[in-house]
Amino acid sequence: MIQLVGQCSFREKERISDDGSEISIDSAQRAVATAQRKLGQLVHEPALSDLSNVDRSFLVYMAQNDGPTKISDIKARFNKTDSYVGNYRRRLLDAEMITTTGHGEVDFALPYMRDYLREHAASLIVEDFDSQ
Repeated sequence: MIQLVGQCSFREKERISDDGSEISIDSAQRAVATAQRKLGQLVHEPALSDLSNVDRSFLVYMAQNDGPTKISDIKARFNKTDSYVGNYRRRLLDAEMITTTGHGEVDFALPYMRDYLREHAASLIVEDFDSQ
């Protein structure tokens, strides 16, 4: 992410600067947004494409929280048994998509995944319906 922000900052600087000697705050802010989009394309999309519909739904449910998610909240959102939710929790831990943060809590392992899912949750849900 740091490399992406740096690269995008220099491109923004060259695009709008008369003398090209300084990166403005505005250029840096636009570069961060651009880098986050690229991170989504280069990291998040491929990681999500390897997951099942239920795995992705689990992550979308997690993205509804601003921080770590209680497994009990995921269970309530799925309206499924402990073993059902536990199975997908284990799958996502093994895939290194989530990490444990405390007893009965998980969070995203990949930076900015929550933001990506919040932006793209509708398309993930549409894909779920298309594949059923």
